[in-house]
Amino acid sequence: MAKANRLTDSVVNSLKHDEPDSAGKIKEIWRNDGNGLYIRVRPNGNKAWVLRRKIKKVTQKTTIGHYPAMSLRDARLAAAQLRIGDKEKSKRSSTGVNTPGTFGEMLLQYYSEQIEHNYKRPQQVRMYIDNRVPDTIKLLKITDLDSNETREFRIVVRDWLFQYAKSSGPIGANRLLAILKQATKYGTAIGYLTIDPLRELTRKLVGGTEKSGNRTLTDKEIKRLWFAESEHIPLLKFLLLTGQRIGEAQQACWSDIHDGRWYITAEISKNNKAHWVPITDAISEVLRPLSRTRTKIFGTRSTTGTQSWLKRWCIREGIDPRFTPHDLRRTFVTEINELGVEPYVIERLVNHSMSGVMAVYNKAEYSEERAAAAQLWSDHVSSITGNSA
Repeated sequence: MAKANRLTDSVVNSLKHDEPDSAGKIKEIWRNDGNGLYIRVRPNGNKAWVLRRKIKKVTQKTTIGHYPAMSLRDARLAAAQLRIGDKEKSKRSSTGVNTPGTFGEMLLQYYSEQIEHNYKRPQQVRMYIDNRVPDTIKLLKITDLDSNETREFRIVVRDWLFQYAKSSGPIGANRLLAILKQATKYGTAIGYLTIDPLRELTRKLVGGTEKSGNRTLTDKEIKRLWFAESEHIPLLKFLLLTGQRIGEAQQACWSDIHDGRWYITAEISKNNKAHWVPITDAISEVLRPLSRTRTKIFGTRSTTGTQSWLKRWCIREGIDPRFTPHDLRRTFVTEINELGVEPYVIERLVNHSMSGVMAVYNKAEYSEERAAAAQLWSDHVSSITGNSA
């Protein structure tokens, strides 16, 4: 990287992504503020503060905040705190004591030991840790979370999550609370904390009750979404046509689609049961423009990235109540019932676990019925959107 000319607020505010190159690709741009701090501008215009530094002779890049939510001044302060933390951690390591120094370090240790190798989609938890938990909480020293500081820490966490629930909804706030509580329980069990500071904090005090979803899309909403422009649209169309879960779709690889089916392995299936989905012409048409050079069909976009875009799109379009990617699955199940498909065929289509006698004795695949139902739904969506595929 070139030597830095210290950034100013006006320079950061005026930064825009580069023009497309001869191949039509837009590259990221980086601007150096000095001492390892950079502002990164993505092709979509989003700006993030990134700290580059060497840890054990390996260069690491850490996103510490996003502009303009984090100002230039605050980014410099956060970077300085991280560098101080690196020095303290290095000292502890040299004396043979490798305990985490901050709450953020304990969170990452909890993730690497308990989450990364035991969850099917650990990256979702990592995303919450990296992008949702604020630095004001991450940078708190473990030694400050002893019994004398427990009350203050719990108040800080509760106030932050309460505001998060107001702005982003109770589901995300409750997921964050669960992650933090698991981490503090882990820290207490290991011996890093003398008392669990979040033990008494409950969902009721943070995000509140999560209401059962009952949102389905109207034909008009389906058509508006179908013709929206975004890199997320192919995935959303795929979810609508297949009725599957977004987490499973984002794990789909090109090698999983063959012989007219998309095969979902037990390893990525939510209920640990292998599954297959008929690929209709309409689904093939959605997939046709996507790059075959990558392993995953829809690239590496996060679940929350798609959810956030859809939330913003609904607000811009004046759609109220808003809908989520999971509501596309609910729309699939509801509308295909209305088209006269038998319930047991639909259960097979969406890989629901059957109950009672059906679960014990009914092992039928209903291959022909599933293919016919998928085609019926694809034709129905095509009639709504005006497509012939």
